[in-house]
Amino acid sequence: MKRRHSRLQVPGSTNFVTTTIVNFLPIFRDEALAKIVLDNIRIYSQKCDIQVHGFVIMPNHLHLLLTVGHEVCVSQFMGRMKEYSAKEIVNWCLGNKETSLLTVFSTAAKESKRGHKYQVWQE
Repeated sequence: MKRRHSRLQVPGSTNFVTTTIVNFLPIFRDEALAKIVLDNIRIYSQKCDIQVHGFVIMPNHLHLLLTVGHEVCVSQFMGRMKEYSAKEIVNWCLGNKETSLLTVFSTAAKESKRGHKYQVWQE
């Protein structure tokens, strides 16, 4: 699937970013899963010198308004945030026996042909 974001990044630029859960699953209706994403936004914005001006966590996606620093671009920040939040979401699903979510994530991973066991976020 073709990605719609640009790798061109101007230090100090402000960007609007949207990312979605595979199959538009409304997983963020569960407060624990929304908290996982919120915690990862906070952690990786600090680690990556990203200033988050605002965000909205919707049932199946999230929006971010952020300004990049000089060291890390938006795609690096989003990649790290999505990678680690996905691992935590899968671990939460395993611990809470959410087999229906795990099945969807597993099917999405097989369809993406990237060699992962689970895929939480859409490409």
